Amino acid sequence: MKNEGKKDAEGIAAMPAAERPYERLEEKGAAVLSDAELLAVIITTGTRNSTAVDISREVLKLCKEDDIAGLRDVSSEELRAIKGIGRVKALQFAAVCELAHRMARKRRVRADCQDADSIGEMLTAEMGSFNQEVFRTLILDKKLRLIGMKDIFVGTVDMAPVHPREVFSEAIKHLGSFVVLAHNHPSGDVKPSREDLAATKRMILAGRLLEIEVVDHIIVGSGKYYSMHLHGDIDRLKRDIERDISGRS
Repeated sequence: MKNEGKKDAEGIAAMPAAERPYERLEEKGAAVLSDAELLAVIITTGTRNSTAVDISREVLKLCKEDDIAGLRDVSSEELRAIKGIGRVKALQFAAVCELAHRMARKRRVRADCQDADSIGEMLTAEMGSFNQEVFRTLILDKKLRLIGMKDIFVGTVDMAPVHPREVFSEAIKHLGSFVVLAHNHPSGDVKPSREDLAATKRMILAGRLLEIEVVDHIIVGSGKYYSMHLHGDIDRLKRDIERDISGRS
């Protein structure tokens, strides 16, 4: 192992100073480094025949369409199949990817969550490429600011069988006043199904009893989204509930 580290150090050292990842990072900042160079800084060492930059390029080949965002979907097993990537480095990649994901989420969400387009764009960026259906709850405070977010269910491509208690327990835990529901359609078609509308109506009714209002249900596809609030579905479902209650009284 010592020899491998020495060989790699010599390989990096043999590069022109202007091309060494550490020197470039220190002198010019992270923004100027390529994806491979940034990964090389995380990898730190290579093997007898490959520098950290070489290994980074092999890692990037695992990303779909050569998109660095796809690194989050690369499994630990796939990473460890690359010579020079062991258990610790694979875990480091997973940690870095999750940190980047959380930072991006925080940055994209505006304080004013009355903007359905802002939330829709954020959710599309995060959920649009999921190949399984995920049901997510966003919890908002009295000023419609995001105070919590949680994936409630991961399941098949059918409507996620989510129970209201799972959705609203999170809202109660965060002392939320409003919730935005969200789920993805792996097929890419964002038009709400009959089951989607029925489930939303059930959630609105449950929220009414708990005094936690459902303000939107956003369906995400590949590169697009459907907001039930913007399309008037939420208001229509609320009117249906009012008629149902009036009819029983």
